[in-house]
Amino acid sequence: MAPGLYRLSERNNLYQDLREHFYGSWRHPNKRATVRAIYCVKDNEFDASYRGRRFSEYCTREGGRFKLRYHGTRRACHVGETGHVLRPCDNSECGVCGILKHSFKIPVQCQGSMFGNGVYSSTVSSKADIFAENHHIHSTLHAVFICRVVSNRPQYLRRPDNCRTRPDPGFDSVEAVLDRNGGRVRYPETIVYREDAIVPV
Repeated sequence: MAPGLYRLSERNNLYQDLREHFYGSWRHPNKRATVRAIYCVKDNEFDASYRGRRFSEYCTREGGRFKLRYHGTRRACHVGETGHVLRPCDNSECGVCGILKHSFKIPVQCQGSMFGNGVYSSTVSSKADIFAENHHIHSTLHAVFICRVVSNRPQYLRRPDNCRTRPDPGFDSVEAVLDRNGGRVRYPETIVYREDAIVPV
């Protein structure tokens, strides 16, 4: 069973830390965001869940360290706009609720993404917000995930590789080289190719 995500009080220290980190990670100068709510998984539910155990086992094998990253995806319902607990919808077009229910899924077929079939995340909150689009709903709010990501041995790539399905041997992830360093992206992104290497929290 998927662990629940519960709304944090604005007085909660974790809420304040996450909000400030989100604002501090915002890089796009042509748009702004205001944090309206933050939902967080409870440690005991995460540890007891399949996704939590799977992630923890992989993370331990890889040295026990993870990083926090942002991930944006399509939302086709109003989940997160009200209520104390996130209640996922059953719309197959809602990427947000798909992640809430099943964690991250890597497509079998090549999707044409810049660095192939993986799960993309970023240290830049405003980059994740670009992908947090609303689909067939009227809302001014976006949903962005905070994720734990195992990326301790990244392979740095300058050129796109649309059909890549894994990092080269010896690496556990891919990092896109920024354009100012000879790469093709303006803002950082991390790609993992295992479903147990990233989890929403």
